[in-house]
Amino acid sequence: MEASGGASKLLYKNAMVAVCDILGFKNVLKSSPLEEVVEEDFQILSGAIYFCLHKKNPRQHPLTYHDFQSQGRVGFAWFSDTILLYSLEDTEAGYMNLIESAAWLLSLTITSSNYQLRIGVSYGKVYIDPENHLYLGQPIVDAFLLQEKQEWSGGALTGSAEERIPQEVRDGKFLAPWYLVKYPVPHKLTRKDGFTVLINDQPTDTVPLLGRTPMMALDWTNFFHPFGFNLYWSRENHEPPPSEKRKDVIRKWRHTVEFHDKVCRSCKKVGKQRP
Repeated sequence: MEASGGASKLLYKNAMVAVCDILGFKNVLKSSPLEEVVEEDFQILSGAIYFCLHKKNPRQHPLTYHDFQSQGRVGFAWFSDTILLYSLEDTEAGYMNLIESAAWLLSLTITSSNYQLRIGVSYGKVYIDPENHLYLGQPIVDAFLLQEKQEWSGGALTGSAEERIPQEVRDGKFLAPWYLVKYPVPHKLTRKDGFTVLINDQPTDTVPLLGRTPMMALDWTNFFHPFGFNLYWSRENHEPPPSEKRKDVIRKWRHTVEFHDKVCRSCKKVGKQRP
């Protein structure tokens, strides 16, 4: 295995991959000047990504591609509204670094109204050539399809990725930094293949077809926050404003809040201790 810029170069190798989609990116581009998106929003997001990869804050802005790659924990690529993370080693330690980084990335961006993320994680044989920016393989496709299917800001694992997780974690035991929890993940359905058919970004049916499937989900609630934490819709509001007409956006937001309320160990523990 060759090393390049602190990151290992993988060619035809098994790896765990995470495809991260920036939700609402199209609306941000429509409503904001591109210069503002690049110089403000993406600077904040890039700082969060750097912290998740390096476990420390960046010393400078703007960050370069080398800044993200100059670590030996997780592979990284970024194109527009899609971020790709991948394990550098086909080992349990490699998978753990991938899971930890993806969960941290969710935790650092979950309260933002501009760049919330949705993540799919899969495992299998891939062709990854960082020097030439080539990333191919069925696991990348599977991870993309899984993130696209989910109805929240969060992340979940395919069956192939779940098989690489320690049995204790799959049985429900929390072992940091395996930030995972079994959860009925909300997702889109159709009568045939599990996806809602969209026309002009709107469901063909008046009532969207939704389902819940128990899966290993990324537990982003394991970060410091005060008791009674609530996912703000914006800096001013806990709830969507009356002007918000996008039912799919509201639905994803409510599912995200529900995940925190049901899963967060810290808030449950503090709540039990209070009179």
